[in-house]
Amino acid sequence: MDTHAVALTGGIGTGKTLTAQVFLHLGVPVYNADKEAKRLYGNEDVIGDIVRMFGQGVVTDGRIDTKRLADVVFNDRQRLKTLSDYIHPKVSEHFKQWLSQCNTVYAVLESAIVFESGWDSMFDRIICVSTPKELVLQRTMLRDGQSLAEVEKRINSQTDTQYKILRSDYVINNDNVQAVIPQVLEIHRQLLQEFNGKGI
Repeated sequence: MDTHAVALTGGIGTGKTLTAQVFLHLGVPVYNADKEAKRLYGNEDVIGDIVRMFGQGVVTDGRIDTKRLADVVFNDRQRLKTLSDYIHPKVSEHFKQWLSQCNTVYAVLESAIVFESGWDSMFDRIICVSTPKELVLQRTMLRDGQSLAEVEKRINSQTDTQYKILRSDYVINNDNVQAVIPQVLEIHRQLLQEFNGKGI
């Protein structure tokens, strides 16, 4: 069975991981692109390449310090692009290998940067999780222990949510008004029907 590829995207703090958990409970395999990128940061060759690009200051105890690296790249769009151009192809290649081993009607890749990385062309369908900015700021400051300025800097480094919504096939509103689970269930039903699967 050829497994269809579905992207689950949305900005920081929109609730992608919570939404991904619902898909997992439905038996849909979920690939977390952030986790794979973090795994890569532990690879010796990758560490060497990143040190050559950004200097010894992004390393702590022989490993890439992702917070220090983030501080470097989120302050400089060109450096962010350099890191993205290096890491993203490695993650997308690993995802393709992972997808080829799935045996379900569809599988989901969870990532905030589906459009920024140019990955959107890899997917049969794209789902965007949308959350009002005020809620995003509250959730992310609470979750990551960051200041308002730090969170806004991260938000500003990502593509505008409206852009993502317009280019997505489905939108999930995670606004503390509409429940997420019924929205996921309906999208799951539609995807199974669309991909002509009789079940996951």
